[in-house]
Amino acid sequence: MKASGIHHVNPLSEEGSWDMLRRQLFSKQEEELANDLKELGLKIVNKCEGLPIAIKVIAGVLVTKERTRKEWQIFLKNYAWSSSELFDEQIRRALRLSFEDLPSHLKQCFLYFSLYPEDAELDLEEFAPLWVAEGFILRRLSVANHEAANEIFDSVADQGALRTLLASYSDILLNDERLTRLSHLRVLDISKTGIQLLPDSIGNLMHLRYLNLNFTNIAKIP
Repeated sequence: MKASGIHHVNPLSEEGSWDMLRRQLFSKQEEELANDLKELGLKIVNKCEGLPIAIKVIAGVLVTKERTRKEWQIFLKNYAWSSSELFDEQIRRALRLSFEDLPSHLKQCFLYFSLYPEDAELDLEEFAPLWVAEGFILRRLSVANHEAANEIFDSVADQGALRTLLASYSDILLNDERLTRLSHLRVLDISKTGIQLLPDSIGNLMHLRYLNLNFTNIAKIP
């Protein structure tokens, strides 16, 4: 098959950018709250210069913050913001903003993943003892390794931008409360786990493209 022609995609308009951010942060029932924050929201998306990927990164940070004018004003003044005419530089700055917003111990855990090649399959439970050995997290006699891994998972999930979760063979607890925080998830592998019931909220993962349930006790999908 031969392709011809180049399609140039224009940046989103100011209203289009705000609409994209609004849909990722507010439900239809929260229209009044969205309108109250629109003025600040427009200032925030203007710094993204119409780039959808930058808006998505920013949404991943804002979803972890209180939706108040005070909190958004603080966010708008964040030192990581800087205007740039270069696409790659702007994306790096947007991603850096997301990284800088992480707690210090999560920054170390996040950077640890850079040791692995792109698209590598990682075992969630392996990281608890590794991070204890590195000193990223403290060993607690009352908390088992799989519980420590679940605690770290919760911290990462709270950032709202997790796209891939490979939890095969793990004891991760997957419930409605956790799935609600994984709204951007595209790949979910919970094969070979003890899960017996898939939470109803799995249907709310609008971006999910791959779901592996092999060798589980799940009898039906909601």
